[in-house]
Amino acid sequence: MMIPTSSFLTHRMKIAALGCVVACLMMAGPAQAQEGADTPAPTAKEAPAVEAPPATEAPAKTVIKEIPNPVQYCRMVLLGDSIVFEMADKLPDLLPMNGYNFSVVNAGLPGGGLLEKSILPDMPEKILSGDYVMISIGANDVLTHEKEIKDGDYKQHLTALVKYVIARGGKPLLLTYDAGPNDFFTKKQIKTILDKLNPMIEDVADDFDITALSTDGVERRDGVHLSEFGMRIVMHRLLFNYDYLFDDNCKSR
Repeated sequence: MMIPTSSFLTHRMKIAALGCVVACLMMAGPAQAQEGADTPAPTAKEAPAVEAPPATEAPAKTVIKEIPNPVQYCRMVLLGDSIVFEMADKLPDLLPMNGYNFSVVNAGLPGGGLLEKSILPDMPEKILSGDYVMISIGANDVLTHEKEIKDGDYKQHLTALVKYVIARGGKPLLLTYDAGPNDFFTKKQIKTILDKLNPMIEDVADDFDITALSTDGVERRDGVHLSEFGMRIVMHRLLFNYDYLFDDNCKSR
């Protein structure tokens, strides 16, 4: 009988150990596979819900209301830039001279315009239903916005202004511009006033069937602003050539 050597025994022990390892792995495999089947597959991380911005209500439309004239006397509102601002101081004397009796309201704003330094914010408190509203505005816009004048933006703003006056119950009439050599405008700007601005004023007057009163050739103290004599001429043209515009109760008794 052959007695196994130590090296042979060692070899047999290694084989036996290897067999145990294989058996253990085979037993563990199904269990791990079953465990993997019961475990749900990882899912992609869901993005956090984004709340929709709160709905905003549309701004309420501005309602333009007429403000009644509580005393029912005739009022003339001078609305615009420094030209009518200066006229307002003289009209209380000029109107009776022409046979009319108006209360004069100065809504002129020196330096005012339609495209920049707007006259609109002060209007609600100035115009009452039945007011005659003399509008002269645009010269200051020419000084800084000649391109907008040429592109017609001025006409759109003037149209909106006239609509506003009418919606408040006012009776608008427009003044055209004239200008001679002065320290305010270049020759090019004066040409813009005469060639571009005045036709737009006249177009707006035609659109609303209202009066566009010419101030051509009227005396001016500085080439732009009316002299006192020039104011008299303008009011004479208005009150005698367009007397049908005014109610009988506006005339002096």
